[in-house]
Amino acid sequence: MFRTFARSIKQFATAMVLLLVVIVALEIMLQLKSPSPAATVTTRVTEKMQSLLAPSSTTHHEMLRLSRWQTTPDLKITTNSLGLRGQEPVQPKPAGALRIVILGDEAVLGPQLRTEQTVPARLQSFLSGTTEVPVEVINAGVPGYCPLLSLLQFHQELKELNPDLVILHFDMNDVADDAVYRRCLKDAGKRQICVNSLVTAERLAPNPALRLVRSSALLRLLQAETGLSPQRAGTDGMADVHERYTWTTAAKTDLRLQIQHALTPIDHFAKVAEQNGFRFLVASTPTPWQVASSEEFPKLAEQISTNSAWPLVEDFPFQILDAVCERSAVPFCNAVAGFREFSQPAKLFEEDSTTLSAYGSALYAREIASMLLRDTKFTQLFLQRSNVSTLQRPMN
Repeated sequence: MFRTFARSIKQFATAMVLLLVVIVALEIMLQLKSPSPAATVTTRVTEKMQSLLAPSSTTHHEMLRLSRWQTTPDLKITTNSLGLRGQEPVQPKPAGALRIVILGDEAVLGPQLRTEQTVPARLQSFLSGTTEVPVEVINAGVPGYCPLLSLLQFHQELKELNPDLVILHFDMNDVADDAVYRRCLKDAGKRQICVNSLVTAERLAPNPALRLVRSSALLRLLQAETGLSPQRAGTDGMADVHERYTWTTAAKTDLRLQIQHALTPIDHFAKVAEQNGFRFLVASTPTPWQVASSEEFPKLAEQISTNSAWPLVEDFPFQILDAVCERSAVPFCNAVAGFREFSQPAKLFEEDSTTLSAYGSALYAREIASMLLRDTKFTQLFLQRSNVSTLQRPMN
């Protein structure tokens, strides 16, 4: 009887070892075939951009520092020690130089564009060609950012750059983004921070064995087969696009509180600018349905319901932005007119997308440069007064 029991135990142990070998072999095969996806740092950007980001305990997320990110075979993005695209800013700021920092989301970062095609690079090129002042424009765009996170970003680090001018890009999806990040807002002493849930999860990380199980390819396959996969990063699906841009579509949804929250950082920035002695400018660009016909964006037209024919003639979002900026005595660069005057408005965006193209980025930078060289609040920043008419419309 003892021998029978021992034989049964041996057979069971052998079966378990074989099962373990099979599981390990399957795991290795699946990992090679389908590596672990990048963590969802924020659901407000596409899955493709997750690998560029890192969770933050103060600004929700930031760009990976001192890294290289290959978006296409011939396009690489490099970041400096501040997690910003471009070279390391010289500190302290060189005497006599005009330093401009542009804050915003991927419209500023330009992940699909070469460095020289981005809004900051274009702006630097325009301004350098019309003034004798050495101009440096720093690209502080971070995917998924809104004014709330840009304000926290500036407070945490970027104010140490001692800018002469700060430009805040307000994107038409920032109202929806603010509503998401505001849930993570916390008070830390006398200041506010936005804590990423991944940071909290890391502090409460389970034991190594459980972490190994959670990263298992077999577990991902099981979740996919059962429909129990965890939430992944947002994509440009129908509900996603409409949710992001509801306030631009003349929808009847009452978003007054969300809009108020999203615009509040502008008032705070105006006070910070006054206290720290730099100029402050808010700028914004339209969406495709605000400047072009739906026939030029057929797939996007299926994803967004505007309750009106394209292009929308009601400039409700820009009227609100203008009113808020006027209340805080902040100049507002509204690029809508320039975009509508462009002979081929569809070329200002990527194909069937809300993303600015190289043409759109160039035109946006030109509109900002034109305002800086015309508005008396900014002209004193430049030693040489230049005729703004020398700024040619790009590729019209």
